[in-house]
Amino acid sequence: MTGLISKKFLDDTFGVAASVAWTKRYTREEGWSAVDVISGRLNRFCSPAGYAPQSPGNSALNGTNAANCSTGNPRLPNSSTNVANYELVDNLGTFIPRSPRLVRSDQDYSRFGATLTLEARPDDNTHFALDALFSRYDVTRSDQTITAISFSRNAGQHGSAETSVLEAERDPNGTLLYGRFNGVDLTNDLTYSKYTTTFSQVNLSGSRDFGGFVLDGYVGMSRTIYDKPVRTQIATFANNVNNFSFDFRGDRRFPTMNWGVDVDNPANFVFGPPSADGTVNGTLAMQRSRDESNNLTAELNGTLDLIEGVKFRAGGSYREAEYQRWSRDRVTQNLAPSLPAGTTIAQLTTPIGDFGRSLPVETISSWAAPDYAKFNSVFNFESQTGAYALNPPQLGSLKETVKGGYAMFDFTGDLFVPVRGNLGVRYVHTTQRGFGAINGVPTTLTRDYEDWLPSATLTFDVTDKLIFRLAAAKVMTRPELGDLIPGNVSIAQNTRTVSAGNFLLNPIRAKTADVSLEYYFGKTGIIAVGGFYKDIDSFIQTRQVNVPFSQTGLPLSLLAGSGNTGDTEFTFSTKNNTPGGPLKGVEVNIQSGFEFLPGFLSHLGALANFTYAESDISYCNDAACQAPIEAALVNLSKYTANGTLYYEDSKFSIRASGSWRDKFLLRVPSGRAGSDVQGNNSAFFVDATASYQLTPSVQLRVEAQNLTNQELGFYVDSVRQDSLYSTYSGRKFSAGVAVKF
Repeated sequence: MTGLISKKFLDDTFGVAASVAWTKRYTREEGWSAVDVISGRLNRFCSPAGYAPQSPGNSALNGTNAANCSTGNPRLPNSSTNVANYELVDNLGTFIPRSPRLVRSDQDYSRFGATLTLEARPDDNTHFALDALFSRYDVTRSDQTITAISFSRNAGQHGSAETSVLEAERDPNGTLLYGRFNGVDLTNDLTYSKYTTTFSQVNLSGSRDFGGFVLDGYVGMSRTIYDKPVRTQIATFANNVNNFSFDFRGDRRFPTMNWGVDVDNPANFVFGPPSADGTVNGTLAMQRSRDESNNLTAELNGTLDLIEGVKFRAGGSYREAEYQRWSRDRVTQNLAPSLPAGTTIAQLTTPIGDFGRSLPVETISSWAAPDYAKFNSVFNFESQTGAYALNPPQLGSLKETVKGGYAMFDFTGDLFVPVRGNLGVRYVHTTQRGFGAINGVPTTLTRDYEDWLPSATLTFDVTDKLIFRLAAAKVMTRPELGDLIPGNVSIAQNTRTVSAGNFLLNPIRAKTADVSLEYYFGKTGIIAVGGFYKDIDSFIQTRQVNVPFSQTGLPLSLLAGSGNTGDTEFTFSTKNNTPGGPLKGVEVNIQSGFEFLPGFLSHLGALANFTYAESDISYCNDAACQAPIEAALVNLSKYTANGTLYYEDSKFSIRASGSWRDKFLLRVPSGRAGSDVQGNNSAFFVDATASYQLTPSVQLRVEAQNLTNQELGFYVDSVRQDSLYSTYSGRKFSAGVAVKF
């Protein structure tokens, strides 16, 4: 629902405009995830009886001996078939999903926005405007997964070292296409989150023309608050399950999965503290966090007419941004409490039901998922007291001050043909002050740097229909403030990932050049061809390494109750600068109405564009960046294409649009031994919209999105292209009415 009202007063010298908008929407995304793809040798598997060397070694605590992988979990007989399957999977050159899982993400959100503008023009030479904006975004999100967690755990965590290989099939590149296993631990997870984003902004702008000299400027303030009062993860477990399998032989992106037990039956799962041997029987993790950003911006500019066709413009600017973050998690970390006497898992779960309606493959339609409200009614963890108390806040902040000034000439004239353009330079000085905890020690760091950024553009009006443009500039983009907070550590115990900030990040800097030729024809027609080249001097890379938690420098106390140890391998992510590299490409745009066609066909039209981009970026493969990897720029497709076909007359309008982009890289290097990159599969989206002007003041609208039910799919390794993530959100349809008074 949206509304807009505006009114002029005082002989049209003062005006007011206000708007409000409100949206409430529910979305669902379903699919599968590997979380990561790892070598089968990483955490080992349970060898058949009598195989030498024995894996895992004897452990009285775990019940591991020559006959058993663990207590109540016998080894397979020492047959040629069992040995062959074991050696195929427990292999450095075999690659398996780290945590094969089914995923459902439900998101219920509402958005409210309001704007207000007060505008005054007391005379023809003076203008003032006060603009205010407010928006609030409220989200309740539920992520439900059922996961075979054994493959991501080592022997000390009762992981895949206690898992026997019943059947296996591998392709020539090393991908394990099919595997059936005994002794697999399953976890049934719910991550329930509530968060709110609030944004407010006020700007005051003004200008005055003194005749030959124009002064203009503005001052503005904004605040963004991201508050996450609830993030709770609850997991039940089914341990040592037999006959679990995954099968990619029918679909390389989405496997068929057999869980080995009836996952719709709550009685097959447990929840409680760890067993005496350390077996995890349940988790309950809690976290709260809040991010706040405050910005002050001011600018003053002056424009002076020098001679006919030449203007000089100069100005100064000041920006101050302060970003603060705090987070709190549970003192006892993930430790699950015991169920009260008489309470069963069935009383704490709800079948998620109707799973997979948007998926292109057959899969289970339901499983017994933890129910947040039911768990809270029993354990009252929302009270955040006693066993559910939270640690004191972990604080971090970053203050950035940017002072700058510029000078430029705007000119028009003739150089065989009419020409216009500008030439200028901008100077910016950046100061940053960061506070955070590094290895548990509160630390404050400061730094500053400066940039000179020249730029120039030229536009030649070759004819009244043909335009030739040239542009060159030196540009820079600063890192996100949250990435600069010293330390800024975030840990996800369930996926075994750690991320940390890097205060010493430098901006992305580049030199750019653009050229284009545009031809205009008919009433709305244009054909434009452009070329671009960017020499990226420095780039910001997300670098991942897989190391034991003990090597991250973080205290082991953070792992209490999680089932993880200092030897558990975590994926550690941080951002760093790389040498960058060149990027070049060509873009073609075509737009035309079909006025030349007879009758109603003259209301047809089309738009299309195509882009080719080629890049060669250096990515660091080690901390010292001594052996960089050359690959394409992340998040950039080599080929992209878009097209729209439309019909428009005085009452009726309809258009259909298609958007295609080639696969692109997400991370270089991948961070996992044996895999070079992570990437995103190619995608093709089709949307359509139509409207009908029922009366001069009433319009009817319908809209359809994602008609192709396009997959969101990630892969790992450029050769194997193992499926990493594959989800579908379905088609969306909406209808509405607009009324004008």
